[in-house]
Order: sequence, then C-alpha cells, then structure tokens
Amino acid sequence: FYGTPNQTVAVELHTASGNAISNIDYILQNAVVEFGANSTVGASLCTYITILGNDAVQDTKNVTVYLTSNSSDVLIPSYAQSVPVQILGGITQYIEVSFTSNTYSVHENEGYVRVCIEITSGLLKRAAIVYLSSLDGTALNSTHYSPLQNTTLTFFSGDQMNSTRCVNITVFDDMITGDAKFFTVSLTAYDINVYVTTPNTTTITIQDSDYITLSLTNNTYNTSKMVGYVMVCAKILTGTLGRSINVYASTIYGTATGANFIGVQSYPLLFISGKRQNDSSCFNITVIDDIITGNTNYFTVYIASNDTGVRIITPINATVSIADSNYVTVRFTSPTVTTNESSGFAFVCIEIKTGILGRNASTYLSTVNGTAIATTNYSPLQQTEVQFVDNDTENSTICVKIVIFDNMITEDTKYFNVSITTQDTGVILVEPNTCIVGIMDSNYIVVSFNASTYNTTESVGYAMVCVQIITGTLGRSISVYLSSNNGTATGRNFIEVKSYPLLFTPGKRQNDSLCFNVTVIDDMVTGNTSFFTVYITSNDTGLQLATPTQAMVSISDSDHITIGFTSATISTNESTGYATVCIKIQTGVLGRSAKVYVSTMDGTAINSTNYSPVRYAEIQFLNGDSNSTTRCINITVLNDMIVEDAKDFKVLVTTNDTGVHVVSPNTTTVTIEDSNYLMVSFTSSKFYSSEKEGYLMICAKIVMGIHERPIWVYISTMNGTATDQNFIQVQRYPLLFTSGTQQNDSVCFNITVIDDMITGNTNYFTVMLTSNDTAVHLTTPFNATAFISDSDYVQVSLGSSTYNSNESVGYVTVCAKIITGTLGRSASVYLSTMSGTATDRDFIQVHNYLISFVSGNRNNDTSCFNITIIDDATTENTNYFAFYIMTNDTGVHVITPSNATVNIDDNDYIMVGFSSPVYTTNGGAGYVQVCAEILQGTLGKSVSVYLTSTNGTAVIGEDYYSVDAELVFNSGQRQNDTSCANITILDDMITDGMHMLTISLFSNTTAVQLAKPWNATVIIDDIDYITVSLTSSVYNTSENEGYLNVCAIILSGYLEIPVAVNISSSTGIENDFIPVQNLELWFYPDDAQNDTSCANITIIHDMLTETTEAFFVFIYSNISSVRLVPPTNATIFVTDIDSIEVGFNQSMYNGSAHSSIQVCIQIYSGQLNATVNLGTYINGTSTVGSAFSPATINFSLMSGDRNGTIRCKDLSLLPVGAIGTSQQYNVTLLQLTTDITVHFRQHSAIIIVFNPASNQITAEEVAAISAGIILVIIFFFILILAVYMLVCTSMIKKATVKKYKNGQSGLYFPLKPEYDNIKSSKRSQKNETLEMKNLDNSMVIKNETVS
Repeated sequence: FYGTPNQTVAVELHTASGNAISNIDYILQNAVVEFGANSTVGASLCTYITILGNDAVQDTKNVTVYLTSNSSDVLIPSYAQSVPVQILGGITQYIEVSFTSNTYSVHENEGYVRVCIEITSGLLKRAAIVYLSSLDGTALNSTHYSPLQNTTLTFFSGDQMNSTRCVNITVFDDMITGDAKFFTVSLTAYDINVYVTTPNTTTITIQDSDYITLSLTNNTYNTSKMVGYVMVCAKILTGTLGRSINVYASTIYGTATGANFIGVQSYPLLFISGKRQNDSSCFNITVIDDIITGNTNYFTVYIASNDTGVRIITPINATVSIADSNYVTVRFTSPTVTTNESSGFAFVCIEIKTGILGRNASTYLSTVNGTAIATTNYSPLQQTEVQFVDNDTENSTICVKIVIFDNMITEDTKYFNVSITTQDTGVILVEPNTCIVGIMDSNYIVVSFNASTYNTTESVGYAMVCVQIITGTLGRSISVYLSSNNGTATGRNFIEVKSYPLLFTPGKRQNDSLCFNVTVIDDMVTGNTSFFTVYITSNDTGLQLATPTQAMVSISDSDHITIGFTSATISTNESTGYATVCIKIQTGVLGRSAKVYVSTMDGTAINSTNYSPVRYAEIQFLNGDSNSTTRCINITVLNDMIVEDAKDFKVLVTTNDTGVHVVSPNTTTVTIEDSNYLMVSFTSSKFYSSEKEGYLMICAKIVMGIHERPIWVYISTMNGTATDQNFIQVQRYPLLFTSGTQQNDSVCFNITVIDDMITGNTNYFTVMLTSNDTAVHLTTPFNATAFISDSDYVQVSLGSSTYNSNESVGYVTVCAKIITGTLGRSASVYLSTMSGTATDRDFIQVHNYLISFVSGNRNNDTSCFNITIIDDATTENTNYFAFYIMTNDTGVHVITPSNATVNIDDNDYIMVGFSSPVYTTNGGAGYVQVCAEILQGTLGKSVSVYLTSTNGTAVIGEDYYSVDAELVFNSGQRQNDTSCANITILDDMITDGMHMLTISLFSNTTAVQLAKPWNATVIIDDIDYITVSLTSSVYNTSENEGYLNVCAIILSGYLEIPVAVNISSSTGIENDFIPVQNLELWFYPDDAQNDTSCANITIIHDMLTETTEAFFVFIYSNISSVRLVPPTNATIFVTDIDSIEVGFNQSMYNGSAHSSIQVCIQIYSGQLNATVNLGTYINGTSTVGSAFSPATINFSLMSGDRNGTIRCKDLSLLPVGAIGTSQQYNVTLLQLTTDITVHFRQHSAIIIVFNPASNQITAEEVAAISAGIILVIIFFFILILAVYMLVCTSMIKKATVKKYKNGQSGLYFPLKPEYDNIKSSKRSQKNETLEMKNLDNSMVIKNETVS
C-alpha cells in the first residue's frame, strides 16, 4: 500500500476458522509470496486456492485466509489482515435420477409393488430429496392402490451412479375378476442440483389374480324335435366379474348327428362386467326336425375357456337328449269297402297319410258286427297286427283280406265295421279310422203293373194303380218306385209322382201286389178328357221289371168360372183423362171364350160434363184364361179447370153366358179427384231488417190460379246464425187466401226482431212456406232468408309494446287483446312485421297474418300468434324487428299500442376441436403444425382458443419447445375452417425411439364450446438410427465344438432405447445344426459403435462320416431405427471329425484261370453320409493286367453304408504262366476320395490264380457241378418253407380282422401283450426286419427280427 523495500520481503498466507477442510475441500498454493527489492506502491502478487470436490454435489463451504509476516519491516493493516472465501457447493454439478424401469407389474394378491429410483449419473456429497406422486389410470387410488402424494425419497452424501431408493406401494385386491389395471407414478425434484431424466414416469400394471368358477347349469338337458332348440346355460358358481369374459361351448356327436342338430364349435357365451354368483349366460342349439318318426337321440355339449380369470368345474359337459316328436298319421284308404257274396272276400287297406318312418310301427285291425254277423257273413279279425317298416313314407299301403260267406238268401246289403288301434306314440290315427265293409246280395224277383190302363174322373179325386210280383219270393224288403209322366193331363190335373216307393216286405211272393192312389186334381177348367202315364223303376239288384212297366190313366172333366170387378171403388184424377175399370175371373179356368158387358150411371159426377158415358161395352175372356185373369176398359174423364171437390159415378157388369157366374163386386164406384191448383210463393227470397227496427215483414202471394174455396198456407221459421236471442220464432203461422182472391194477391205477417246488445255479424234465419192443401202448389221462392244487421264494435290493442326471445326458443309469442266490448261473432285483426337489425335470416316475416277473436270473447281476452325465430347458427349481437296490427272489420276498432318491438337474443356458438387426434412428425422436421378446426357453427365475430402442451415421453427443451399460443378464428369463418400454430421440434441426434406429447385446447368464452378431440397427441418419430452388420461373412467350426457364436455389431450410432435385429438360418443340411428362425439379437440403451449382440447356434455331432457341410445365416430388421449394411449374411462351414475303417473282407482269394472270383471290401466301423471311391494297387509275379479282367479294381462305398456293409467286384481270371502253375498278386487299397477320412484295417489281400492242365475240371464243369448243388439247396429250402407255412397257417387262423378309428383295416395277431394293437408294418431296406408302431405312433418294436 505504501513504502518501497530495498530487499526481498516475504508474506505468509494461512487458512482457518471455516467448515472447509484443507486438502479435502481446498489446497492453498504458494503459502509464501515475496515482494522483490524496489517493488513500488501498487505492486501485487497473486496465489491460488485449488477447490476440490467439484465433481460432486455438496453443501457450500467457508474458509478465511489470513496474512502474516515475520519481518519487522512489514506492517499488515487490520482491515486487510484476512479475507473470507466461500466455496459454493458444486453449483455447476448435478446428479441425474430416474425410475429403474418405465414399467412395473404386480399381482393383486402380492399386496404391494416396489418402485425404485436410481442415480444414473453424478455423485452426492450432501442429501438430496426427490418426490413421487401417483396418477390414476384404469386403476383408482384407494380402491386399487394406496396413492402417493409428493412422497419423499432421500439420497444421502456418498450416493452415486446406480444408488437406488425404493418405496412400497400398497396394492388392494378388489376380489373382482377384471382386466389388468394400471396407474402411473411421476418423479419430480425441486433441488437445482437434481435433474430428473427419462423414465421420469413409470406405469404400474396391477395384474388381476381373481377368478370366477363356472360350470354348466345341468349335466343333462332335454328337448324335442318339435321345440326346435335346446337352451344350454353356463353359470357363475363363485366370484364377481369386473370385465367381460367368454367361455366357449362345443358339441360332440352321440346318436344324434348333424342330421339332428346344428353343432357348434367354440361358440362364445359372454358374461359381461358385473355378473356374479348364480348369474348365467345361455344360448340355443338348433335342433333339426328331420320329419322322420324315430327314437330319442342324444349328443354331448361341453364348455372350455382359455381365460386365466375362469376356472371351469363340473359339470363341464352335459348330455342333451332329443325326444322324437314326429309321428306318422295312419288311416283307412277308404271309409267304405263294398264286396259281393259271390266274390268270397273283401280287401281292407290302411295307409300312411303323412310322415316318414325311421323305424317299424305296428297297428292292429279288429272287426265289429253291423248287420253282418261274424262267422255267418264274414270271418272276423281280432287285433290282427299290420306293421309298417323303416323308410315307409306317405301313401305306403298295406291290405288285409277278409273272407266273406254266401248264405244264398236274397236280402239287403249287410255290413260290418273294421277299426284300427295302436299303442305306438309315433302313430296318430286320423279319419277315416274305421271302415265299413258292405256285403251285397245277388238274388232278385220279377215285378210289373197288373193292368195297362186305369180310368177315373176329377170328382173322384184319385186313380188307383197296382204292381204285382210275377215270379220269385222275397227274403228281405224290396222297393219299386212309381213315377208319372204328363200326357194331355199335366200337374194342373193330378199330383205328379216321382219315385214313390212301393215296399214289398220279406215273405212276399208270386201274385202278391201293392197299390197306390194317384191324386187327381179338379182343375176347374171346362175341357176334354185328359190322360197321363205311370211307370215303375227299381235300382235294387234283387228286383227285375217285366211288362207292363207303364200304364195309362184317363181323367174326365165338368167345371165353370166366376167373374167380378177387381175393386168396388176406383179413383182417378181430372188431369189423367180417363179411369180404368177391370173385371177378373174369380174362380175357374176357361176352356173356351166368354163375354161380359159394362155400363155407367151418374152420381155427383155428371155424364158428358165430368166423364163420357158407356152403354154395354163388351169385354171378352179367351180360352185358357184362368183364376185372376183380368180384362179392362178405359172410361174418359173430363177436366173443368176449376179447383173444386172430388165427384163420382158408378159402373155395372152383366152377362148372358151360363158358363159365367157374376159375383160381388158386380158394381164399382169411380171417384174423380180434382187436379186444379193455385201456385203460391213468397214475394221475395230475401227480407231485411235491423235490430233497431224491432220487426221483419214477411209476405206470400198467389202466383197463378183461380179458386172458389178458402186456401190456407203456413209460415214457419228456422234458426240460421240468428237464434232465439235475435227474433221470436213462429211455427206454422196461418195466412188465409179467401175465396175469390187471384193472381198477385198477397198476405203479410210481422216477425218480432230482438236487439241482443252484442257486437256480431249480420245474422240470418230462414222463413219457410208450407201447405197441406192439395190444391196449393208452392213455387219458388217458398223458402226465404231474413237478414238482421248489427252495429256494435270492440276495441283491440297489442298486449305489450316490447317482446323478448332467444334464437334457441325458435319463436316469440305476440298477443292482441280486447280492451272493451263483447263479441258475438268472430273478429280479426291483421299482423305484419318490419325488419330492424334482424332480417329475414333471423325471423320469418309475416304480412297481414290473421289473428282471430271468437264469438264470446270480451274485454281482456287475448288472441296470440307465434312469430318464428330462425337460429342462423351465427354468433352475433342481439337483433330486433317490429310488428303492428290493423283491421278492416267495422266491428273492431284498433287502439294503441298497435305496434311493438321484438328483441332476439343470440345463443349460438361454434364447436372447436383439433383437426386430428394425432399429429405425426420427426426429429428432423424442425416443427409440426397443429390446427384447431371449427367442427360446427359459423362465426359472426372473432373468437380465440388457446393451445397448451404437456410432456409425455417427449420432454420440453429436449424434444420440443413449449407452446402457449392463441388461435384466432375471424368473423365469417365456419365449419372446417382452421387456425394453426407451429410447435418447434428438436433433434437430439440419439436413437431413442418415438416420443409423444399432449396438446390441449381451452376457451374462456361462451361463444366457443370445445368438442372432441380437444386433446391431441403429437408423435415425434425418431429419425436417428444405428448401422448394424454381421461381424464376419464367413464362420468356421467343427462338429465337436457343439456351437457357433454368430454376432451382429453396431458400426455407427448411439442407442437410448432397446432395439433388436432378427437372425435366421437356412435349413439345407439336417442333423448337423439346430436351425434358428427369427431369433432376436438385442442392443440396449447406451450401446454404441462396436458393441455386439450374439447368438449361439447349436452344432450337432451326427456320427456320420461326410464332407465339410455349409449353411447360411442372415440378419434382417423391420425397425426404422436400424439400418443394415453388409455383411448381412454369412456362410458357416462345419468340418466333419468322423471316419470309417475299411479293408478287404479276407486276406486271400483263390481261383482258377478261365473262371471268376469275387473280391470284396467291408466297412469295419463307422457310417457314411457321402460317396467314397477306393482304388487298388496290384503287383505280382506276372505282368499287371494280364491275369484279371477288368485289369483295374475300383470300389465305391455309398451314402448310408455302415458297419458290416460289403461291396464286391467280380474278376474273370485269365490263364497266365505255365499250365499247372499258380500266380500270386498283392492287391492294396488306395483312397481316391480325399475329403473323407478313411482308415484301413485289412489294407491288402493276396489273389492266387491257378492255371489248370487239360485233364482238370474246366470252368463249364465247375458251372455244372455248381448248378446241381444249387438245385439240391433249393429242394431243401422248399421243404423247410412248406413246414414253416404249416406252422404259420395254424397261427394265422387265430388272427382276426380289426377296423381302426382312422378307417384302416389290418390283421390282429395275439402275440405278446406289449406287441398288442399293432397298426402297420414297414419293411426296412437293409436287414430283414419289421418296424412295428403302436396306434399312437410311439415305437413299440424296433428292428425286431421276424421269421
């Protein structure tokens, strides 16, 4: 600070009085500093305190640094003797914590789940706290688990990477069988030195450990074909469901098959959530009615389930019995059968009317006497069985023959009954179920009339005719039938006879007769004698007719007729101009013509004035006229054109014909009614008055006519709109036209009118003119309308000057009101609207709309109308329009208020949601655009919605930037219009898979309603990837290593998620390795370049000698975060370590020249899986090649050759050397195939060739001797075979034929018990062995030698 040293000055630094520890928290460098000589004021020296522990999170530490000096030349001021140093606790350091797993799983019955947090990086030198909180998913807190709310976990000083802290979360068993449920636990930290990394949330799945027990409700079910189904039910025995489950029902054929029911396989029976003990689920199995009458059948139904929440207990299966409800209907083919005694028999047939039989069915026939007696007329049946058989169908018929006896007696047809019965419930008897058998008789008698002519008269009244038996005797009653035919006599002369029966009773014989009286009718007609004929017929086979079968009956006649007027009085009218007078025959019929005469005589009517007179006018009746025949004459009537009373005259009838008798009425009075009249009407069709005048004058007048007597007409009234309140009624009030009045004369009457003091319309009533005088003809107008006018009025105004409504209401009710007055009629005002700020888009305009008041309305009564309000679906301000009333009704006065204003409040809104529930982008896109969309409605003003984001697996600042945006919709926008914002996406350059975040909309205005989806998910696909290949394109191994390690390697990239590549192998070489298919090679988080993932491929030692084999492996992946680069496939070579041992099968071979020998090699050990070629090296006493043919010897061993296999070569031996000498050759085996390991045992052999002399046995002789020896061997072989066959035959006789379930058949030999149930045999290729298998394909006998 001041002073100048002339020599070096030392100053010392010391530390003390703090919680920082030297050499642990800090190191003081250069504890002594020196100022050099000549240092000046302001010179400074520095040293350093090294801070330790910056790699850890720790508390803040303090230390004080002091200055001292041993030099008396140095003064240190007190204010500068010390300085505090504060070591901040690792402010730039932090630890990273996360869950040890992003998922945990626990079962309800375990009671808790242990969730752990670990330090993934960093070191603590102080305590740090993290917080856990739970959030419901499908699992609910306090119901399924005990919740966490900022539950603390503390890490302590010294904790570092992989240090963990755990918490047990209690899990509750709800005792309900349900789906697995989950909840999430989130990790947070408020310590600035603690970073929470992913996974910062974990999902805890609570696996359900409950189950329900189920069974069928019964172990038997019964139904019938007629029902058509059977209901089968499964029932919960214990437990409660919290989710839906299925059990599956299936059926198995029994005696019932697919023809009897529709089988099911794994038919689902659904139990929904909430079902509990004793609840059941049922389904119907369709039962098929095969329409065949058969026995009861059955099938089996069972239930199964692969749901871990279901335990199925007995009864698991049940037997379903299908009772047969079909039947056949049986009846007689006919209700009657007829036969003849002479035929000797009758056939009675029964048939199946409907149905089909699937089995035999019996019915029984029995006879019951009728008039025919059993054993006398027929041979009886007693429960005679008639059987229908299987497959009989509709119309199948069976007939039974019944013997008929002839008793040689002429008699009636006799009958007996045949009935059907049955005890079979599958047989229903229908009509006809009884049959009547008739036995007809063939004897007869001969019958005729006893005369050919009969006579009678009408007065006798009848004619007797008789029929007699000519030949024969009756043993029964027989009828002949008498009939008549018209001749000149008809039904008027006699009563016709139609098949009248004449009955001959049993015992009647020749000459016996029967008579009958034919009624003769007196026809009252005088005429000639007439006749008719009678004849006899019979349809009885026991009767034959003989002549005469017809006879004539004559009738004599003596009649007369009576006549008279048809009426004693006759009436006519002047206007008719005549009167018709008629005479008729009262009794009798004319057989000829007859005349009568009529004359007139004055009464009040004078001849020539009122009528024209008649004198003996002739009326003639003709031949054939009979009772009621009428003849008439017209007498002229004269009209005097004067209205007067009726007048009359008489008419008389006379005759001089004795065949005609005149009877009463023999005179008739003719009355002439007056036909003249007056025409009368009202003077007018309308009459007018008013309530004030008090009366209404009504007048009638004569329109036409003259009269000489008083004439009355009558006036009556009838209500119209005018009633008794408006006038005094009159009924038939008389108006008199006196004698002598004439055309246009009138008579009047006043009707009283009443003033009702009520405002109404002009009313009317009807006045009617009537008369009961026939001389009065009313002409129009004979009805008139009387009008009474009114002059009252009412005062009307609107009910209010202001009305309010809302678009959602859809209308506004406006009313007009009567202020003063009373209505006696309907009255109207007219309402019209005018636009204001509301226009035609807001309401429906009305113009002159009629608002009516009805009769009886008075002051304060109202009449209302709804004006339609239109919801324009546009958000806008309150609008208004106006309306007013007016009228042209003189009975209505409109007063104020006569107009009013209607205010329309707006209640529209738009519905807004995200344009998509999911938005997808990738880390390299830089941003993703998300849009809110108007889903419904139209805007009339601007509104806003607000966008926020929430972390999912995507984290703010790492994967995206937080967004809080306002999305504005402007006036005029409508459905499908959008407002969008961009969310910035970050690429972390690490392969860490897909991330997600949630975005949400909210609104603070009623003009906007949020609709789904108001939340959306943003998916950020990872664009980063790792490159992977195999570590090599070639791998080598050998059989004895047992496996091969094949690896995939990461060539570039860094992982934060687990990924897998798949490896598969070829399957080309069997038995050398175990192929792999779709085996996963996993890479895990933090794996990077040069990290590998390997798989062991098992190599099989097959114990076969073979060449080096090869197969292939290749890797592949369908994961976008993995890119494969070569080599992606590799060849694997498997070196064989096996060998075979080969040699000659003997050491020496002998033969003679001109013959042949066989040289053989043999495998002594090992088995080949390849071809091996062997050659030979030959050396000997003669030139190589001159002793053998062929000159070289090569052998080939084939794949499959094994220990004991022999391969031979035939050698033809050639003469070499002098006769009688032998040549010796050494033959050594050589390996020609180099890639197979071959060891030699009998490596060499000697071949000796003898060259024989001429007297020695030649090759031909050797061949002949050999042939003889072979024949002897064959003989003995055949003998041994024959003995063997005898033994085998005795054994085969014990064999039986079995048919197995798979449809195959075979012989079954009763051998050893363990060899029982043999299915098939297969002859092997090498040894004479049989390979026998049991029915379940398990090997029972293997390479068993069979003789």
